[in-house]
Amino acid sequence: MLSGWRGMRMGQRALAEALVLLALLCWWWSSLELPAAVLPSPPAVGQRLIAILTTPELNWHVAVTTLRVLLSVATALLMGLLLALVAQAVPWLSGIIMDHLSFSRLHKCA
Repeated sequence: MLSGWRGMRMGQRALAEALVLLALLCWWWSSLELPAAVLPSPPAVGQRLIAILTTPELNWHVAVTTLRVLLSVATALLMGLLLALVAQAVPWLSGIIMDHLSFSRLHKCA
């Protein structure tokens, strides 16, 4: 049973790889007929991607954006924790807080 599963999985992987290669081939063939401004060739896109990824300015912007996202997630988690603690500590605020949280509305519908 396991060997049949592996064989099926290998077949699916081979099909997926073949489809990727077919897409790249179609892209390359189409880029021969169209101007580079409309559809650049795969090698041209690869060279530009390497140039972009090795630019120090881009690396700085990616780092700053990643930090902003992580800080936003941490802030949201902290706010959620504080709301949960307040709802547990002050019973009369629990109803107010729980009524304004979106998951409590979904819970009532389900």
